[in-house]
Amino acid sequence: MRSPLLRCLYKPGDAEVAPPYELREDPNKDAEGRCTYSFQDPDHPYFRVERSEIYIMISDAGAGDNRPRPRTIVKKKGGTITSRVIAFPEDSKSREEWLAKTGEYIAAVMFGKPKDEAERPFVLADFPDNMAFYLLEKTHSDRPYRRNRDVYLRSNGRLRFATPHQFSRHAMWLMDGLPRTGMRNQCLCKFCQKRIVDPKTGKMVMVAQEPITRDLNILAGYPVSGDT
Repeated sequence: MRSPLLRCLYKPGDAEVAPPYELREDPNKDAEGRCTYSFQDPDHPYFRVERSEIYIMISDAGAGDNRPRPRTIVKKKGGTITSRVIAFPEDSKSREEWLAKTGEYIAAVMFGKPKDEAERPFVLADFPDNMAFYLLEKTHSDRPYRRNRDVYLRSNGRLRFATPHQFSRHAMWLMDGLPRTGMRNQCLCKFCQKRIVDPKTGKMVMVAQEPITRDLNILAGYPVSGDT
């Protein structure tokens, strides 16, 4: 039996693809005179769109606080690496940038709507339930004056997204209802895609990762510059 086509798997050049979700143009434009769009379908309850704000109604994150715990690692040659977790406020610039960029890529792929000056930009209203958005700060004891800081969105111990590009494909998979084939998620994110079950051994193995940023940029109408 052939697997159904999924919009979350759409890549540039695909000959067969599920059609984009059809949005309804709202009757009133926003304060800046731009068109906005909405979507709500009882037969597809995994997301909704209200005036170009995307709400993902499903999550694969574990219950509770999914931020990692602070810890100190002792290095083989001596010295330590201390990590500290810092939560972002709801109105932080980093959070807003992630939500805006994720919404832009979702709109381009799932709705077939790349960015348009005549339309209000699509944004993700919030991250799915229980996903932790935080700043990880690492300090080496031999270089205490240098602090490495990285932003992450964490669903669980295996899924830790470092960029909106990495998370966008996983968000699209959530919007399609977490589809699976056998033991594999039908998801193109870097974490789901590279782990498959070997049919001969039944064990999880790693495979080469296909481009993520490159494909998203093509679908969103950007010049191709990334291949991560």
